Amino acid sequence: MVINFRPIRTDEVVRYFVIGDSLFVDDVGFDLSKVEEGDILPHAAISSKWFAGDVTRVGGEIELTLSLPNP
Repeated sequence: MVINFRPIRTDEVVRYFVIGDSLFVDDVGFDLSKVEEGDILPHAAISSKWFAGDVTRVGGEIELTLSLPNP
């Protein structure tokens, strides 16, 4: 999984954890295994404020951008 981070100004704290093609955000799991090569899962379809863009699979790897809290 290729994860890019976009810093945001906030005092909030978030925990990210990856197992295979699943991403856990503060203990809420997102199974991204159904995203096929070239597919795009739109940001609007993801029910988490911590995702900062679409999710796709390129070269067999899930690629996404997450917000990174910066106090």
